[in-house]
Amino acid sequence: MQGSPSPSDSSSQLPAPEFVRKRKCRHGESELSLSQTDDSEEDIVTKSMKKDTDPIKSKGRIFGCIGKMWQPFSSILGDSVSWDVDDNRQAYTAIQNIHFDIYRELVKIAPVIPNEVRHPGAHGSATISAKLEAGQHASRSEDINSMKDKIGRWRTFAPPYDPDNQLMLCFKHPDCGKLLCPHTETTCSVRANLRNGITKVRPNDFPLFLYMNEQVDSEDLFHGFLHNMILVKGYLHVFRGPSAAMNSLQSGTRKGNAATHSITKVTVPVIAYIAMLIHFVLSDQPTFSAGGSSGHWPYRTFYHTLLEVVSVMNPHEREDLLNWWNDKIYADFVDLEENNGELSIVARMKAQATGTVISVTMTSMAPQPRPTAAAIDRSDGEDLSSVGTS
Repeated sequence: MQGSPSPSDSSSQLPAPEFVRKRKCRHGESELSLSQTDDSEEDIVTKSMKKDTDPIKSKGRIFGCIGKMWQPFSSILGDSVSWDVDDNRQAYTAIQNIHFDIYRELVKIAPVIPNEVRHPGAHGSATISAKLEAGQHASRSEDINSMKDKIGRWRTFAPPYDPDNQLMLCFKHPDCGKLLCPHTETTCSVRANLRNGITKVRPNDFPLFLYMNEQVDSEDLFHGFLHNMILVKGYLHVFRGPSAAMNSLQSGTRKGNAATHSITKVTVPVIAYIAMLIHFVLSDQPTFSAGGSSGHWPYRTFYHTLLEVVSVMNPHEREDLLNWWNDKIYADFVDLEENNGELSIVARMKAQATGTVISVTMTSMAPQPRPTAAAIDRSDGEDLSSVGTS
């Protein structure tokens, strides 16, 4: 299983700063008791967000989760600011096209970016890139810290999960080791070799925690892939708040990232992001980084490999995967978006009530303001006995 590092590990992209595995206090010394309210749990994640009021950094924080990682914002902005959407994509390199696609996704959540990067001096591209990078790195560090505090309550670990005890993480811990074990290497002898460091796991040796119930169908390797509930818990934790991960869809009173940034659908890059963080939290690696160097697992390659595998899935299977995720994460969200090209009845009713004009695929009529009482006065003796009986 041990192999030479993937070429993508030694790419020329700027390396991400390492995140040092550290905690403010040990489990026994925690200032928060398990009996405290869900609102207190939300504060853990939102504390630094509330301190940081810079809107660009805030967008960098969320884009670090939902956008493709490991692409430096300086390159994304540099390649995309002067791009004309009418340009022929063949006139640009593959990486420039990738950067422009990422840039368009970034602008969707931060429409002020195009104007800000064109400002001279202190408000130029370099400053905006630095703010986005700072927000992205801060968000990842927060997610890791808070996930370490809560993952032990998402499922049973025996002995209990303790991120402070490096000697009882990764393959040294029975349950962490099982979750991280490659699906092809589950025999006792191989697991012993993994525990002793004789066998090394590569980023394309997908761990069992990616599969439903940690079970792999050798005849259909896509069956149950990315359907494990620990991934769902991780997503809920980051986007709906820690209380949502603990109590299914019962979120706390504070807004999570999904509500704050109007996120109502799961995307593949986010699933890969959550999988990457969970892998690190279960491991005994002291620092988080792109990896590829001695002692650092190649998380960048793992992330990109997940994206690549999902991209080659049968389109129907990929759609089923995302539908499964959306049912798990956003089932309680009122569907105000399009459903197979048609706006939901709820969306149309609300638009009509407020006099909003929207386009409806199935009808050419734009919703009109709610009629007045006089307009629906039926004192002329209209017969209503047949309503609903035809």
